[in-house]
Amino acid sequence: MSTVLKKRRQRDYQNKKFTNPFFKDKRNKKGRQGTSKKSILFILIIILILGFAFWFFYIANTFKIKEIKINGLERVSEEKVINNISEITNKTKFFLKQDNLFLVNTNEISNILKTNYNFAQVDVNKELSGKLIIDISERQYEAIFLEDGNYYYIDKEGYIIDKINELEDVNPKKYAIINNESNDKIKENKVNIDLDYLVFINNFYDEFKQSLNDLEIEKFIVKNRNSGLSAQIINGPILYLNIDNDSSAQVRNLKILRENNLNEEFLKRSYIDLRYGDRLFLD
Repeated sequence: MSTVLKKRRQRDYQNKKFTNPFFKDKRNKKGRQGTSKKSILFILIIILILGFAFWFFYIANTFKIKEIKINGLERVSEEKVINNISEITNKTKFFLKQDNLFLVNTNEISNILKTNYNFAQVDVNKELSGKLIIDISERQYEAIFLEDGNYYYIDKEGYIIDKINELEDVNPKKYAIINNESNDKIKENKVNIDLDYLVFINNFYDEFKQSLNDLEIEKFIVKNRNSGLSAQIINGPILYLNIDNDSSAQVRNLKILRENNLNEEFLKRSYIDLRYGDRLFLD
């Protein structure tokens, strides 16, 4: 064999790499096993962290509601309101009690309190110390509404606040009494007459008390829209009013009329029509 061929064969063997397939498989298997163990360990650590976080935030007492503070109540009992809130926080959803700051539904609390007590506004706030703060705006009495023999306190927007059981306990000079004789009856806890009636009546009633404080209006009478509005003076005439005209002007015309007539004759009138501006009609 020639010297050149020997050298070529030697160079070919030197450039080749030989491996044992049995040793190679064992090394790969060991590598895969190590990676698999690390992955399992990593997953277990993540599960433990998530489990601890879930326990810490939702199950442990760390963020339990420890105090409920209510602001703004005047008429409604605080105990009743707290009992309503406790009914919500004692509920269980997905095996978790809702007495936790992160789980309690503030919108649900607000809506239930508005529905149960007809509050004007309910704001619910949380403090991480475990305190639930509820700021309540109660509706204010504006007038007394009479419908089908029942008396109710209503606010300026016509919402029913309370039913009155004993009208004798009500100061007749403090609130106007509105007798609804129209076909529009109370609906969804609110009077069903136009709000412009309420605005006019309250304005007229306040101005009447200031200008004619020795007289008393027994009640305002609301009929169907085309029939208008009237007011019955105690031991005196009926006043026919126009809600589309200025209430101050109608009170002023009534005062002028009274000053120009003897008091006895004024009270003997059957009616005084104030609906047509400066033109007054008497009977």
